Amino acid sequence: MAQTLILLLIFLFYYWKLLNKNNYKKIIYWSLILSLALLTKVTAYIILISAILIYLYKLIIEKKSYFLKYIFIIIILSLTINLPWIIYKHKNYNGYFSINIYNDKPKQNILTSDAWDYIFKVNRKIFIDYPYWFSTPNSYFSILLSDSFGDYYNLFNNYERIYNLPDDKKILTGNGRYTTYNLFKTMLNINRIGLFIFIFWFVGFFGYWIDKIKNKKINDYSLFLLLVFCGGFFASLYHNLRLPYLEVGVLKAHFIYFIYPIATFFSYSYFKEKIKNKFIQIILLLAPLIIYLILAWPILYIQ
Repeated sequence: MAQTLILLLIFLFYYWKLLNKNNYKKIIYWSLILSLALLTKVTAYIILISAILIYLYKLIIEKKSYFLKYIFIIIILSLTINLPWIIYKHKNYNGYFSINIYNDKPKQNILTSDAWDYIFKVNRKIFIDYPYWFSTPNSYFSILLSDSFGDYYNLFNNYERIYNLPDDKKILTGNGRYTTYNLFKTMLNINRIGLFIFIFWFVGFFGYWIDKIKNKKINDYSLFLLLVFCGGFFASLYHNLRLPYLEVGVLKAHFIYFIYPIATFFSYSYFKEKIKNKFIQIILLLAPLIIYLILAWPILYIQ
């Protein structure tokens, strides 16, 4: 629900043209949806902060007072609606924002965090011979990729049916659960297509921004998208570095799923500018998704 609300807020920021003047009514509606997202999950603070930053940037650059009024409306409405829940959490769970019981664990210094050991590693085994979770986090990148595109933790299958299979029909994975040979091969394949999609995103994302910076044509709405994208990614990274404990659940990509459609938008926009053939543009947009769905169907299908 939080991811859906965040994506809805991003869409409405564009659709309602919330950088335009005299949009007070729509700003109020947008703030009410934002408040619901904040009540759902604290991740929504990323889009709140992104909106405030883009309005502050516009206020400083253009010296238009209505941006300050927009900031005031968003903060007041969000605070008013969320304040009872914040007070309740502080009173009953001793935390203003998060009620994660593992927040009581010692928070590590970012520079000396234990998590740095795996942040920049790439676990090549997930593409070659072992696509599932190991007993320790070998690679932050591998978790982001494989947990996003596949069943990295081997949770989404008919556990009892596979457990009761003969030993020669099943494989024991790192989390103590079993998988079949077919699902094992499927995971390898979707990790590979996931890597292709990631490379597509990576090239397109940086190509888009390099072009915009070189040509000095940075769109304000794209800048807002960039703030949301970076906010999501760095929030996940920060949480990993501050609380690098497996049981906290920091090593799960679903915390930032909303950044993937944003990556697709930037990448496709870049390739659309470079490749004028409409047919190839459609292939670039749809082919990875179609191939992924075909490969991932054995996992997506409830067995």
